[in-house]
Amino acid sequence: MIDAADDLRLALAATLRAGDGLELAAAAGAMVTGEIERIDGVDFCVRLRDTAALPVGSLLAARVHDGVTAWFCTFIALDAAVDGDGSCLAELRLGDADRVTSERWSERRPLECPALLRREDTGAVVRGVAVDGSAIGVAVLVRDVDVPAGTMLGVTLAGLGGGGIAFRGLVRRRTWTHDGRLLGIEIADVSAADLARLERALARARA
Repeated sequence: MIDAADDLRLALAATLRAGDGLELAAAAGAMVTGEIERIDGVDFCVRLRDTAALPVGSLLAARVHDGVTAWFCTFIALDAAVDGDGSCLAELRLGDADRVTSERWSERRPLECPALLRREDTGAVVRGVAVDGSAIGVAVLVRDVDVPAGTMLGVTLAGLGGGGIAFRGLVRRRTWTHDGRLLGIEIADVSAADLARLERALARARA
């Protein structure tokens, strides 16, 4: 038997309940919202709204906050079918889960480094500068270009964490300044190693 103390997937699953909402980032970049109908260990039955049936093997990334801890996780589609009301009833397996260990998981700290942004919808590359960040997102200043809210990006922060930090991010908001456009990018999917490097960089910024 798998022990939740040894498997972070079960530890995350234990914080969720039927009826909880999920916001998932599909591999193609689209955001998908849904509601959990059933949880069995690391297997989830989720009703997804406004989406076609997912191909078996599709990956969906999510960030979950249980009120105390932030989690990054990936779900794998085992089966899915469009229901009579147009929603998609999906059988998902929790593939991995990483817990943000910092007690100040949302505290923003200065992060001054080059940022390379690759739009997943067009493939266009945008160069900018990271201004600040936390364990759940970063603010990046870009010039002479606009990136709409809702755009999925491949983000690389150069020179941090001993070489760079990479993750998938979603543009949540953008504001205009006299220096350019400031993008608020939420982390949608990140590896455990890159998350650890980001937390170390934030810890140094706090010192």
